[in-house]
Amino acid sequence: MVRERGAHQIWLHRRYLLALHDDSIWVATTDSSFHRWPAEGRNPQKVFQRGGSFKKATVYKEPIFSIPGTPAVVQHEILNNRRHVLTKDAAGLVKLWEITRGVVVEDYGQVSFNEKKQQLFEMEELRYQLFAVAKHSGFRPTSGHYVCYIRSSPNMWHKMNDSRVTCVEEEAVLSQEAYILLYAKQGIPWFSTAIEVQKPCADPRISDSSPNS
Repeated sequence: MVRERGAHQIWLHRRYLLALHDDSIWVATTDSSFHRWPAEGRNPQKVFQRGGSFKKATVYKEPIFSIPGTPAVVQHEILNNRRHVLTKDAAGLVKLWEITRGVVVEDYGQVSFNEKKQQLFEMEELRYQLFAVAKHSGFRPTSGHYVCYIRSSPNMWHKMNDSRVTCVEEEAVLSQEAYILLYAKQGIPWFSTAIEVQKPCADPRISDSSPNS
């Protein structure tokens, strides 16, 4: 392992990678750059054979050749949709990545990482709304009787009991011992007023007690 420090003297360090190449050494640094540095003699492997230390190596001011890298990522946060990742690199740049394509979709520049993270989480906060409740009466799932409560509009619930459809209050629906609860993501249209248009509701006070299943 190799590290560059001060006047770029090269010596061993466990956080950096090196590769011996003819009369030089390739060094991979933490900023993703690659530098090719002159090494002692034509075969740098002899340096290790003599004791494995670069403490007495020649000091060089500049590498022979460099391949620039990009600033390392120092912070990251995966958003709720599991497709976007917010990152902050060593240069202080905050970016939004699309991980399925491996591309930057937004470059916010040098802004507060925590503030941007909070903003994005608030924008992508997932909210769901209950739109159906299935209730079962009986001792086995394969037998007994099933009743379904459907929210046909934001403020209207219907009870589906075989061929009988009646209006019920939301309080009555929420008091049932549910077998299955069905939710829809908020903001997605999922209800219909077809039932209200086709036939007036029966007495909305009609409901029954919760079964002991």
